[in-house]
Amino acid sequence: MPETVAEPALNGLRLNLRIVSVVIFNFASYLTIGLPLAV
Repeated sequence: MPETVAEPALNGLRLNLRIVSVVIFNFASYLTIGLPLAV
């Protein structure tokens, strides 16, 4: 039973890490591509 309780927490953590990594990647790509185009 404890395994089923811990599993959603791990899935939520992985989901948060995936969202954060995507946001950081989009921000980095904006800095490297968007700003030179704007300037």
